[in-house]
Amino acid sequence: RGRQSTQTLGTGVVDHVAFRCSDLPGMLQHIRERNVKASHLAFMWSKHLPLVIAIRNIAPGGHLGHAKNLSDPLARFDAFVSAQASNLLSLMMLHLVLPLSSSLSPLLAWVSGYVALTVLLAAIGLPLLEFMIGPRSAARSFRWGTQFPRLLMIILIGVCFGLAFAADSMNWTALVALSLSCGYVMGGIGIVLAHELGHRRSLIDRALLRLLLLSIGFGHYAIEHNRGHHRRAATRDDPATARQKEGFWIFLPRYVIGMLRDSIRLSTEQKGVINEALALAAFSITLFFSLFYFLGVQVGMFCLLQSTMAILLVAAIDYVEHWGLVRKEINGKPERMGPQHTWDCANHCSDLMLFNLQRHASHHLEPSLNCDALYRSSDSPQMPFGYAGMALLAMISPLFKYVMRPRLPRPSFRQRQRLKKRHCPDLDTFALRCIGGRGRVFKGRVPHETTAPVFFRIVGL
Repeated sequence: RGRQSTQTLGTGVVDHVAFRCSDLPGMLQHIRERNVKASHLAFMWSKHLPLVIAIRNIAPGGHLGHAKNLSDPLARFDAFVSAQASNLLSLMMLHLVLPLSSSLSPLLAWVSGYVALTVLLAAIGLPLLEFMIGPRSAARSFRWGTQFPRLLMIILIGVCFGLAFAADSMNWTALVALSLSCGYVMGGIGIVLAHELGHRRSLIDRALLRLLLLSIGFGHYAIEHNRGHHRRAATRDDPATARQKEGFWIFLPRYVIGMLRDSIRLSTEQKGVINEALALAAFSITLFFSLFYFLGVQVGMFCLLQSTMAILLVAAIDYVEHWGLVRKEINGKPERMGPQHTWDCANHCSDLMLFNLQRHASHHLEPSLNCDALYRSSDSPQMPFGYAGMALLAMISPLFKYVMRPRLPRPSFRQRQRLKKRHCPDLDTFALRCIGGRGRVFKGRVPHETTAPVFFRIVGL
């Protein structure tokens, strides 16, 4: 069942061999017999074969993953095939299964009686999985297409609304646990999908976006994100950009109030009879009052806790995406948005779960790209964990700053020299003030040779 073809490229002769996954031993034997010196292995999908393996004979030094330290090219190829083939077979379709299973997890928790299932998975399971997998710079890019995000959005809305209408039959412990579970799924997957659909122009995508955001009282999010955040990201005027000295719980009220205020202002600038942001906010308030009045306190509390959890999670994600990154002002205007102004994440688990949301630099550089086309940026500062772990880490502000401060981009040599001249013209006095603490300067002067090493250690030069 193999197909062989040879063609000449600029880098040399390429030997292309396609086999079914079940025939890996036969493929290796075929390569040994023909003495193919493979230095690159690429995996790709095909309509007719479940998986096509292409072996290319290109210039030495190609990327060989974990087998790149082996000296023999054939041995490197064997090791790479054995490792990557098993990984790909095990990861096959997980980019569809994991978001779907997460969306259905609150329903599974309610049916099984383990009402805290989703909360435990979110607080322990996902962060632990992200930590075990770790960052992978060469991970494959998955494709979700156009229809799967729409289908998943409909399933998610149906599950959360269905559990909300069943809240009358729950005790308060189950109600709180399941409402937080639905809120986590709404914020972790639902708003990620809403963010993706909000950048599309199809009417059905916009309708699903509005339906989900209105159900959690955050209908103005799309207005501020599309018209405001993409223009002012990594500036002090952006409510979704956290400052370096700002903890999450200080950032949260500024974020919630600023998002509403800016969306109202942006809607006012648009020509129209009504203010879109105010209309959406009024609709959400009316919806929640109607739930309390017509369906009872339990249904209303379920939806209120669900919305609170979802907005809290979205705020945590926005907090970590631009924390401490600021664009310089040039002639009174912020510099052009670049990859250095956005935190990127190379965690493979987040790739599978969040529709490439963590490839955030490419999203800001090219907002028109859909989730399938987003790419990783090596020029961006990198998060140490995936989004589930980073959201939990953001809740503990001192620990978050301790972990993230060393990962902030360092200023260039010219910027450091400019800061030194501006803030510490007297080198000896500056060093003594830092040593004395609280602005206290020691009496007397110390020779320059004594204070200079201290100064350079303090400012990191």
